[in-house]
Amino acid sequence: MEETNKQIRYCQWGLANFYDNYIEINEGLKENKKVRDWIVNHEKGHKNSFDIGHELNILGMPISLIWFFITHPRTWIDLSPIQHKNKIFLYDLNLIILYVILSIVGYFAWKVYLMIF
Repeated sequence: MEETNKQIRYCQWGLANFYDNYIEINEGLKENKKVRDWIVNHEKGHKNSFDIGHELNILGMPISLIWFFITHPRTWIDLSPIQHKNKIFLYDLNLIILYVILSIVGYFAWKVYLMIF
């Protein structure tokens, strides 16, 4: 993995995002060094290509990150695969594929449930 020296910017909405020139993280994480450092390292690990394995790798994730996500509703926007920023629409291919996979699994789980009961 190549090391990136991207500028860190703070935002009010979302948890974290990786852009070409900078990494954006929630301003509420300024005080939580452990979670902020984990997120910055995770975002630096992104490449410009699709990598769902990287998104699902949660090894070493601090439990306090989950608590932060739950208690800060403005971070929930990251669960949306399509976002609007600076008058353009952005899409997250990782989330779109993840939601498609979960929908297919859910569909077949429902079919199995109906066959059993």
